[in-house]
Parts: sequence; C-alpha cells; structure tokens
Amino acid sequence: MDDGQVVAPRGAYCETARERTRGLLGRTGLDPGEALVIPTQSVHTFRMRFAIDVVYVDGRGRVLGVHHRVPRGRILPWRLRAHAVVELPEGQAAALAIAPGQMLTWRPVEPPNPADYNERAPS
Repeated sequence: MDDGQVVAPRGAYCETARERTRGLLGRTGLDPGEALVIPTQSVHTFRMRFAIDVVYVDGRGRVLGVHHRVPRGRILPWRLRAHAVVELPEGQAAALAIAPGQMLTWRPVEPPNPADYNERAPS
C-alpha cells in the first residue's frame, strides 16, 4: 500500500498457465500474511474449500476494486483494466483497509516458488 504497510509478507506470483489454473484449488486455506497474485482480469471460487478476499489491480498496482469474503462457488466480474488479482485470506482486505485508488507494490524477500506455495495441497 502507498503508506508502506505490508499486505502479505508471504505469497506467490503465478507465472505459468498451469499455476494460474491451479490457483488455490486443493488448499484448505490461506494462512494470515499469505497472498496469491494471479495475472488475470477475473477469478472464480468453484471447487475451493474456503472464502477469500480478492483485490483487482491495474498494471501499475493501483487498486481497482475489492471483493470481501467471496464464498465458494462464485464467479467475480471481469475488470477490463485489471492486470492481476491478489487473493488474500478472508477478512484481510478489510483489516488492512485496502480500497480502490491505493497503490500496491510487490517486493519479494526471496523469489517465490508457486510449487512450494501449493505444497500443502493434496494431490
């Protein structure tokens, strides 16, 4: 966020089509401080086991929209100007007061590995 607040100290950026397709499927939840960044203009929560917060961002990281506590089995609307979505644990966006117009930046502490990120997922 533009005030330097850390939104998620741990997470991954999905780069391949396989990583984007898998997303959070198979996971039993997101731990506090985790996030998944997916380059897309929309997401769904079919076959997920838990609710999430979804933040749409443009190519510069400006927040375009926030969906709070998205339950399983939903399709979120397309955002034509969206460059990516940030999936957060349920309630995290509200707790951090993430709102349209704010800027998010990513600064990996170490290179994220989506394969490790989904390590807890059952096969």
